[in-house]
Amino acid sequence: MDVDKPGWLVELLVELFLGFLTMASISRKPNSPYWMGKFRDDQGVVRMRSTKQRNRGEAMRVVLTWEDAAATARQGELTQTAVLKTLSEMTERT
Repeated sequence: MDVDKPGWLVELLVELFLGFLTMASISRKPNSPYWMGKFRDDQGVVRMRSTKQRNRGEAMRVVLTWEDAAATARQGELTQTAVLKTLSEMTERT
């Protein structure tokens, strides 16, 4: 954090606030075999996506992975290597 940059305190407070708002969750629509995942993206926007998983535990793992990747992106640390590693780990689990 560059304390000489204008607005550094606001940036720090937003980062801390968003860091405490981890909210990964899953739900399923009545007629669907797939679990939906709810998470906060890299911009802090709440998103809801299909996990394409029928197993509750696997669905939650997918959503936690999405949220973890978004948190890494918010911190400016999401690299191509990190994305490939995350995708590889997700592929190994399926």
